[in-house]
Amino acid sequence: MFYAVMVFIFAMDSEPLIAAFRAAGQEQVFAHWPRLSAAQRAGLLAQAAEIDLQELARLNNALVVGADAASSVNLAGLAPAPWIQLPTAGGDAQAWAQAEASGAAALRQGRVAAFTVAGGQGTRLGYPGPKGTFPVTPIKQKTLFQLFAEKIKADPAALAILIRESEGSVRDAMNLLEQVRFIEAHITVETVTKALGYVSDFDLINLLDLTLSCDLSLPSNLLKLDLPNKNIDFVWRRLCELLKFIVYLKHGVPLQIDH
Repeated sequence: MFYAVMVFIFAMDSEPLIAAFRAAGQEQVFAHWPRLSAAQRAGLLAQAAEIDLQELARLNNALVVGADAASSVNLAGLAPAPWIQLPTAGGDAQAWAQAEASGAAALRQGRVAAFTVAGGQGTRLGYPGPKGTFPVTPIKQKTLFQLFAEKIKADPAALAILIRESEGSVRDAMNLLEQVRFIEAHITVETVTKALGYVSDFDLINLLDLTLSCDLSLPSNLLKLDLPNKNIDFVWRRLCELLKFIVYLKHGVPLQIDH
């Protein structure tokens, strides 16, 4: 059963899923589909398949455009916040220079108190990546992730797991970090694994091997993993990723593996 489900996930036709997003008014999710590699397409499909479009529509109708929401939410004139794109990304060089001069003047006058950003991608900064990797210090150009990491006693491998699991969000990375720091001041891979209920790739690969070979020792190995007390979402997602890597390697598809 496990094998059949996994094969279905990675062999599913992309068109029905793309059509469902198009019908839901979310066609922008696949706007760059033609330019993606096979590995990138598989990753996007896996993420998109986890989204409940019907639930999303229900929440939108109930909380945003429904009759009950109309009295408390005014969407008149709703538009993206103003922003100036970097000249290197196609923006107006003169407008950017004026904005930079205005910002420098505000700094000199003491009118700027903090640099605050939400989690996610740095699109409105004109930056092609997560805000956590945006260089914010004026001299050494350190990123937000680096600034936070340098204040913590932690092994690089442990921080790599936290950053990977935060999926580019500074807020999520900090939340994960706080969970781990409650256990031990010095953050190690073992601490992260324990705090987040993760299972090592070695154990998961062994589990896949036992499952696909119908090994009779599978039940006893499952008991040893103590899955009821683990992060099942992580275990399932990582199993899917590992099986995807196996399928890619079998068919010679280039890929990058997170260590």
